[in-house]
Amino acid sequence: AVYVKDVPGWYRKADSDRSAFAAVAPRSLLALPMGPDWAMQRRLVAPLFSTSSIDSFLPLVHAKSLELCELWRTRASCEHEVPEQDVHETLSSWSLDIFGHVACAHDFGALASAREERQSPYAAAAKVILQELTRRFLLGKLAPLQRAKTRAFKGALQLYRSTAEAILQRAAAGSSEASGSLAAKLAKCAESGGSALTPSAVADEMTGLLLAGHETSSNTATWALHLLATHPREQEQVRAEVAALDLRRASLADLYKCSLLQGVMFEALRLRPTVPLVPRLAPSRATIHGYSVAKGTRIVQNKIAICEDASLFPEPARFDPSRFGRGEYGAHGATIVAFGVGPRLCVGYRLAEAQGLSL
Repeated sequence: AVYVKDVPGWYRKADSDRSAFAAVAPRSLLALPMGPDWAMQRRLVAPLFSTSSIDSFLPLVHAKSLELCELWRTRASCEHEVPEQDVHETLSSWSLDIFGHVACAHDFGALASAREERQSPYAAAAKVILQELTRRFLLGKLAPLQRAKTRAFKGALQLYRSTAEAILQRAAAGSSEASGSLAAKLAKCAESGGSALTPSAVADEMTGLLLAGHETSSNTATWALHLLATHPREQEQVRAEVAALDLRRASLADLYKCSLLQGVMFEALRLRPTVPLVPRLAPSRATIHGYSVAKGTRIVQNKIAICEDASLFPEPARFDPSRFGRGEYGAHGATIVAFGVGPRLCVGYRLAEAQGLSL
């Protein structure tokens, strides 16, 4: 692999190695190599994450954010001594429940389980699936040799597949709630466009969305809250900015008007990037900074170097939410490649932003 900060012109349109994703959700956008099938599916999926679509889901997102805050408030007000809490664990439950409602119109019960200090089956399965993805990245073709872990992964994956397929059956039977889910909308869009996706393929796409958005959202939220907690002055400034918002009714446009709030999210992504490296495969032999690289060489854009570049971010080690209002991040964090680059730009970036800003 070649690690670079300034990438060549073809980098934006180059593809990356998708083998690890293909082992987990082979017919998802995450796994499909760029080509006609990928382009068709991208066209089907992209409208599901439009601003109007996200606004229709925002009440669910806000409700889960309020439920999470109430859980923390209840724990903090207990009369007996409260042990140190794993905030990331409950944030992971929050993110998973949002995914369940938005993608599958199904209550995964992750936050409800957290209140009872137990783990929901969906939360346990999500951990297994994410661990499998890591194993596939690290071990490649050797990963299936760990048979016990492979069996656990297949069981976890089946839980999500069966849930997505059940939602499609409910939608076909006329359930208005199920018809509003991403899974049902994707199947309907595919059918109306003459590109019918099988229930299994829709389930793959939902699994791909889980991999792309669940842990990344909870990790970013964890660091954002940590940064606010350790910077009380900035926390008060952000609190004052959002004081007039009605969280139960705030639209995505309302959230986007809060520049300090957005700045917190992007500072978390800059100072503690959830995806620190963006690899691509050289489509042909190329010369980079005087070095000749063969076709298929991994070209890795080092986001950490970008995030710490003082020419882009003065005093880069300082937490400063006002950077966003000064235009240092560009649209949707483009300066730090917050949601990817080129055709592989995260299709659900608006939902990711909505979750973080809502919380």
